[in-house]
This record gives sequence, structure tokens and C-alpha cells, in this order.
Amino acid sequence: MPPTSLPHDTTAATAATAAPAGAGFSAPRRRMLLAAGSALLLSACGAGGGQGPGSGSAADRASAASVADAADARLRARGASASRALLARYDATLTVRPELAGVLGPLRAETARHVAALDRSASAPASANSATASPSASESAPASTPASADGGSAQVPGDRRGALRALADAERKAGQDREGQLNAASPALARLLASIAACNAGHAELLGAAA
Repeated sequence: MPPTSLPHDTTAATAATAAPAGAGFSAPRRRMLLAAGSALLLSACGAGGGQGPGSGSAADRASAASVADAADARLRARGASASRALLARYDATLTVRPELAGVLGPLRAETARHVAALDRSASAPASANSATASPSASESAPASTPASADGGSAQVPGDRRGALRALADAERKAGQDREGQLNAASPALARLLASIAACNAGHAELLGAAA
């Protein structure tokens, strides 16, 4: 299902992300990134709902909801894994090029929030026991956790421009992958994935401008 339009209000967190943009970063792209970050926060808070009342018997609706929940759970797990892989890329790049901390730090922090938002949305339909553990675990996950995820252990180019471009390519691919998952997601999860995909695209632009 296609995502709904993103709101255009901004937050301090997304403004911090846009700060490293520097020269060469267009105003429309900057506005897109700010709006996407705000939409991510709003969507993360309400990602557990969004299922319509539907039609048919109660048993049919319950069965359909169960199938939809299972599909969403798979998409959330894939999304969180992709964001953890991006975190590993940021950490590996910062190890090789620590002087890029001013540029990469805000982007890495927002990527960590993506992991937390996906884990938080995953906990919404679950029991209270599991719901309390998921967000804190995702926010504090060590860099070694995603190192084995797809793309997380990729070689970091030794030169500054190559390192930034490699990260930009990874962000761009992550965003494109999320866009391809929208039709299979529930309305609420589709909004969350669309918001994160827009952030991925904005990060790619920021990294490309910095290179």
C-alpha cells in the first residue's frame, strides 16, 4: 500500500542531522530530510495500529489480522537488520576515518533511532513482557551486533571521498529496498518504512555532498 504524505513539521533531532549538509546540498532535499525525520518520530509512535475494521466474520478478520501481523513482523525484522548493517558501516568508517565524526555522527545517531523505531513498532502487537525489553535493547546495541549483517562488514575505502561515497551508496540502497517493501506492509508500517526510506535518501545526499 503506498504511504501517506509526510508531514512538514521539523524537530531538533532532524535539524541536527541536516547540520552537516554543507555546500552543495539543495534546499528542497534539505526540506525533504527534515520532514522525513519528523514523520519517522510520529510514525514510530503509532506504528502498532492502522488495521482497518475489514469485513466478514470475526474469525475471518482475526485470521487476516494474524497473517498481516506475521508479514509485518518479517518486514520489521528485515528493516531493523538493514539499519544495524548501516550502523556497522558507520562504525567501521569512523574507525578508519575518525576525522569524519562531525559529519557521520548525526547520521549514525539517526540510523540508531531507525533501529529503535522498528523494534518499538514490532513490540506494539506483542505482550507487555516483550514490549518492555525491545526498545532499550535496540538503542544500546553494540557495534559488534550488526557486524555480521549484510553489508556490515564491507571493506572501508582508505580515502576520505571513497569512504563517504561507500556510505552514500549503502544508504541509497537501503532506502530503495525499503521502498520496494511498502506494498507488502500494513498502512502504519508502510508509513514508518517510507519515512525511514526518505531519511536514507537524505543521508545519501548529505554524504555525497560531503564527499
